Amino acid sequence: MILAGVVLVLGFFSYQTHTEPQVRYNSLIHRLTYPTDLRVRYRIGDVDERFGLSHDEVKRLAHEAVMIWHDGTGRQWFVYDDSAKVSINLIYDERQMETTARQQIKQELDTLQQNHRRDSDNLARQRQALHDEFSRLQTELTAWQEQYNHTIHLINHTHDPNERQRLLGIEKQLRANQQALNAKIDAYQLSQDAFNQAVDDINHKAGHINHAIDHVNARLTPREFHKGQFDGHKIDIYEFENIDDLRLVLAHELGHALSIGHNDDPTALMYPYANEQDLHNFELKQADIDLLNERTLYR
Repeated sequence: MILAGVVLVLGFFSYQTHTEPQVRYNSLIHRLTYPTDLRVRYRIGDVDERFGLSHDEVKRLAHEAVMIWHDGTGRQWFVYDDSAKVSINLIYDERQMETTARQQIKQELDTLQQNHRRDSDNLARQRQALHDEFSRLQTELTAWQEQYNHTIHLINHTHDPNERQRLLGIEKQLRANQQALNAKIDAYQLSQDAFNQAVDDINHKAGHINHAIDHVNARLTPREFHKGQFDGHKIDIYEFENIDDLRLVLAHELGHALSIGHNDDPTALMYPYANEQDLHNFELKQADIDLLNERTLYR
């Protein structure tokens, strides 16, 4: 009789593990005590302080990651339990160091680009100011030339001594005006030379920025979800860019705790690369739900 009961229990557990494979990650004691509870129980384990997050903050983020699955399927797949078998750990190593280094490079690049945009805007204003100044000088020079030529013409054709004397006075004043105009032209040319040098400088900086962008892009290429790993007993998180990224990494690894693999939708949670997903307002995609459907009929 006892043997029959044991066989019955083992048969039930075998069938349950086949239809709801995530239950195998719960402790045997829990499965015996609560045989119909199909949720994966998890807890927060070690959190390296170098990540700058407290135990409670990681617990909150893990809950938000869990809710991605709950809200996306209408079913509770996970529950927090301080005595759970599955633990979530944040482990600081060279991967997070590399992530931090990439972030610093990106911040420096952002600063370079902001300065470049500011300098470009300043040059655009200077270019417009030089254009306006050139137009004014051209108008002023044309008016001076016309007045001077007209005055010389009158001087050459007048026979009145008094009128000639008056015209000579005007010519003298026009020559003085010419000197002032030439000074303006010289100042304009200096401004134009300085502007040309500034253009050369900003073009040189643009080349430096483009080189830096290539360098950053090489380090920021989409990578597989090696930021975390689920090994059947624990979820170890090794790196993340920010809080939103950590939430998505947690949700991705929790997906593996549901015994599902990867899909080929770049916007989906279970896509193997972190790239096109919406980090801020993520919702499960049909490709993620299809993985669950293929694994088991959870409806």
